[in-house]
Amino acid sequence: MSDFTDFPVEESNGVETFCPKRHINDICAINKISLKVPIVDYKMGWAPLIETMLNSLKGQNIILISITTTYGQLDSEFVMAKGVTVAKVYKAIEVARIESRIICMECGKLGFRHFMGNKVVVICRICEAVIDSNGETGTWLDKY
Repeated sequence: MSDFTDFPVEESNGVETFCPKRHINDICAINKISLKVPIVDYKMGWAPLIETMLNSLKGQNIILISITTTYGQLDSEFVMAKGVTVAKVYKAIEVARIESRIICMECGKLGFRHFMGNKVVVICRICEAVIDSNGETGTWLDKY
């Protein structure tokens, strides 16, 4: 299902974490999709969804502007050149968006929508328990 067996990681304080910017750069390089300093914000659980979406757009003359999580779903923005099969691009974006509504953004298993602070996230019960045990609130205070 995925061409990437090891997701790109960064080390922070000796702990490896998933790096969406490196992940998106790798996929776009393989699929020959141009990047315009993309705004990238997603968790490792949605990486296979994004890979599938971008693999289906291989060879299209498009520029990736952003891939973010908005209101508990994946949101993608592309710029398309003339001659691009617009329906194919929109279908790939919509399929990924719909699938992201039921897949845990942390681990990739079946999840549900959950209100966390001022955000809507899609997580499974196991990841919800981990987040709750860490005391994360979903607000700006989680950075401190």
